[in-house]
Amino acid sequence: MIAPRPPRPLAEGPERQDHLEAVIRIIMDATGFNRDEIELDMDLRRDLSIRSSRLPIIMDAAERHFGITIEPEDFIHVRTVRDIAQRISAIVARQEGAGGLPAAKAADPGAAPAGIPEPSADEAPLKRLVFNLVPVESTASMPVELSPGEAVLLLSPDHDDALAKSAGDLLRQDYGVDTFPLPFMPEHLGPGEEGHDILTAAGVTRTSERISGFASLAGLVITLPQDGLDRLAGMADVSRLLTGLFQLLKVFLQSHNQEIRRS
Repeated sequence: MIAPRPPRPLAEGPERQDHLEAVIRIIMDATGFNRDEIELDMDLRRDLSIRSSRLPIIMDAAERHFGITIEPEDFIHVRTVRDIAQRISAIVARQEGAGGLPAAKAADPGAAPAGIPEPSADEAPLKRLVFNLVPVESTASMPVELSPGEAVLLLSPDHDDALAKSAGDLLRQDYGVDTFPLPFMPEHLGPGEEGHDILTAAGVTRTSERISGFASLAGLVITLPQDGLDRLAGMADVSRLLTGLFQLLKVFLQSHNQEIRRS
């Protein structure tokens, strides 16, 4: 019995420039990177986020573009963009010499390669986010001025929020203002205590109406203690909470009965 002959190792040599540019184009289509973001010695996994499940897509596109046959063993230990181009050049030279497949014509380095096959159905779609720095101009701060008799609304998860109580005590003692607590997650309200659950659309509507009904509000304080956040069931509740708080803040700022003060 004769054991199958292992594939002949590829000789490591310089990559051809046309092969290199075509490989870069294939990687651009497979990853979403721009040409100026790809360097020859970039690590495929660490720098370009090319997972092992996406490497066969690149191999298949290279086969169709160069008119060659690539064995999985050919891409073992491939780590960088340059490695892929060197392997492609070696495969083309080997198959041209063996007369196995007709060599593909030298591709225009600027031309896009043959279409990249779609990823399998069980693979997540490719998404790439690019964050850019944007300068923000600093503006002169305007300290908040509070006068005795003015009103400040305290939005907190419930009446037992120690942070909201401390803020209310400070505002009353140091500024002489009136404070109005308004719980927005009132699961444990006692008899006669008022509050609305802003995790629901109906609760947001009722709380918005309550805010609009104040004759004059000089400020709004929102407290989010850890024990209140622990009551959220998951990220869906976090999203509902942030949406509700944003809508209430918008109602407060747009209220025609209060003077907007910025700090």
